[in-house]
Amino acid sequence: MRRSFGFVLLFMLSFALVTASQERGAFTQLDLGGKASGMGGAFTAVADDATAVGWNSAGLGNLQAGSVSVMNTDLYGLGIAHSYLTVTVPNRKFGTVGLSWERVNCSPALGYGYLEDKLTLAVGKKVSFLPWDSNLGVSLNYYSTELDSAALDNARSGLGVSIAFLGKVKDWLAVGISAGDLASSIKSDETSEKENLPVMLSLGVSVRCLNRLLLAADVHDLVHSPQISAGAEYSLSHDLAVRVGLKPETITAGIGVKRGTLNFDYSYNRGDLGASQRISVGVSF
Repeated sequence: MRRSFGFVLLFMLSFALVTASQERGAFTQLDLGGKASGMGGAFTAVADDATAVGWNSAGLGNLQAGSVSVMNTDLYGLGIAHSYLTVTVPNRKFGTVGLSWERVNCSPALGYGYLEDKLTLAVGKKVSFLPWDSNLGVSLNYYSTELDSAALDNARSGLGVSIAFLGKVKDWLAVGISAGDLASSIKSDETSEKENLPVMLSLGVSVRCLNRLLLAADVHDLVHSPQISAGAEYSLSHDLAVRVGLKPETITAGIGVKRGTLNFDYSYNRGDLGASQRISVGVSF
């Protein structure tokens, strides 16, 4: 088992380094969901809601119920709309399957048409050939852009494949690894030129204290420009939680409320570019 785990970890890290290239321009990874955002984006080793599709697909394997989650925000009050919709469905044979759509609409801020869309099909499943209580995840991402201006009228589209791991080392300790777009190919519709998206490698750890306090820390974009984020969630009751987080040049805070099958998560982020508020609503079934 230890050899199997070592092989998986070595493969993810070495492949990420081999395929490393320039920093991402388009399709920059943004915070998904009010919960993760309120914790400063330190969610790689948490990934316990529907947004695991984007943060760490291996976390889907721990979701026992189906869910639908939506989010919308105006990034920094600049007129950049960030929207997200995801559906997860558990399956006894294949694990939990997730399908998500994410859009960034910069048109109002730029004064001309610019959209980025991302469709993701992911699956996460518990595995027995690795040590600890371990999950593996894989996702297929479809990317597309639309650009319409007086100077440019071009679109790009392509695919990316991501893999992830989430392991519960102890009842109170978990580690997570997410390697986004290990293999990718993006093509310009006008010139047919192809490019690869840079790999997004994230490592995370989470610690649960006394069943009420959850602490988490991540290193994002480990290959190109490592950035550390940290967050905490304190459960005041089964239905109410408060959150704080810290990431480069940004302080975050948030709250989560549960009512039966309905989840409501809110986060407030304050950084150099201004303030952003994220509201996400989820329903379990």
